[in-house]
Amino acid sequence: MTAIQIKQAEANDTATVSSILQEAAAWLTDLGNPLWTARQLNTDSIQGEVAAGLYWIAHADNEAAGCVRYQLEDPIFWPDALLGEAAYLHKFAVRRAYAGGGVSTALLDWAKAHAHDRGHDYLRLDCDINREKLRALYEHHGFTATGEREVGTITVVLYEFELGSTQDSE
Repeated sequence: MTAIQIKQAEANDTATVSSILQEAAAWLTDLGNPLWTARQLNTDSIQGEVAAGLYWIAHADNEAAGCVRYQLEDPIFWPDALLGEAAYLHKFAVRRAYAGGGVSTALLDWAKAHAHDRGHDYLRLDCDINREKLRALYEHHGFTATGEREVGTITVVLYEFELGSTQDSE
């Protein structure tokens, strides 16, 4: 297995993050399950978030293989959460060439450790209720469904991973 390194994206990585997200979006659209629009993922739309340090990139074989947005609050999907109790993941994407190569596991394991090291009690994310394979991935990695929320026209399942001394070992 290739060693995977997770590094915080810098402002000059905006095009790379956008490319990873757009590739994932195109793949989902081809499957008939569109998630994000090209406008939501273009460099102009995400540059502020990248510059603010919210994106992290997984590198495999010195190539950008995946990314995730890591944030400290999520008032849209988790409006009742206490500030500081959790970290939140969004825009989780892996390039198709690296699918099944451990990039998802590396990003999730990194996020768990990163949140734990910063004193959070939970790592949380949401997933469209109809994305059964992705939901199975999260559940395989120890995330527990805690409820559902309707946001706009979609229903999402809310997931959390309780951060303690014992973490998912895969």
